[in-house]
Amino acid sequence: MITSFTWQILFIARDASPPAGRYLGAYIVDLTCVLHLLFQDTVGSEQPKDLSPDLISGVIQRYKSESLFRVHNRIREMGVLKGFKEKIAELIREEVAVSSLTDP
Repeated sequence: MITSFTWQILFIARDASPPAGRYLGAYIVDLTCVLHLLFQDTVGSEQPKDLSPDLISGVIQRYKSESLFRVHNRIREMGVLKGFKEKIAELIREEVAVSSLTDP
């Protein structure tokens, strides 16, 4: 799901500054979840929609209102030195599963 290059960047940021590692981890989770929601709304649903600026804005707003606060709180609680990669990967899997179950 996430390329090894992305993980390398995450580890460089994490080692340079733990807050930077958390910010990058949050960015990766947010981007992955938003892209998954866009996929669900465009080709992953029974009534696919065309990709449009309005659809993208709607998906981002839906993510912000339904998941952003919960996701960022979980990332804040994570230690960045031990098992961060696994924790971020697990969080992405959980969020993708939740969004798949609550498809509008």
